[in-house]
Amino acid sequence: MSWITVHGSPGFGDQDIFALLDTGADVLMLPESVAHTLSIDIANCPKEPIEVASGAHLKLPQTKVEVTLRGRRLTVDAIFGIRSTPLIGLRTIVEAMDFGVDDRGWLYRVARGL
Repeated sequence: MSWITVHGSPGFGDQDIFALLDTGADVLMLPESVAHTLSIDIANCPKEPIEVASGAHLKLPQTKVEVTLRGRRLTVDAIFGIRSTPLIGLRTIVEAMDFGVDDRGWLYRVARGL
């Protein structure tokens, strides 16, 4: 679990959220209430087909959002409409890390304590 801040459009503020780090999820997954609080118009967002942990197939609104995760501000894909704990997906986790290969092999550096 980690705290993240989801940033809204200018003038709409930010929302702090306690979310689960989930490497089985591809992207950041948030409840619709977060979109409403930050004035994100999910009705006009493209719908992304996803498969949830139960095996159900859904089409949910997806858009880019800015988040701060452990002190690092990122622009990431977010899907809205889940009815459970917000999930920080693998792409967001990797984006928050310095990750790669050097002449000694694989390396990573955790971004500010992730």
